[in-house]
Amino acid sequence: VKVTVDDCESQPSRNTLIVISGTTEDPGDNTCTVFPNPADQILYIDLSGFTNEDVQLTVSNASGIVLSNIKARGGGVTGLEIEQLKCGLYFVKARQGEMVRWNKFVKDTF
Repeated sequence: VKVTVDDCESQPSRNTLIVISGTTEDPGDNTCTVFPNPADQILYIDLSGFTNEDVQLTVSNASGIVLSNIKARGGGVTGLEIEQLKCGLYFVKARQGEMVRWNKFVKDTF
């Protein structure tokens, strides 16, 4: 990158790789509660904001790769077995029709 202001020109910057590994966006009301966090065997997801019908749960890793799709019942709390996951950061998305909620969780061993 070279910056020019009036007749003043900066030296070109060197090539730099920038990796974005997170976001500072405020999730607002689009989150669902997950607990415990971190978790090691079972992650509980509060689906009480959904109607008592099927909710599609999608678990993805930090790279966005979908690892599993599970159907759960809305209207309460459901448990998700995560024992098979490697330690790390994951995302869970809950969808029922147009309503979508998500959260991140950490898989850890205790």
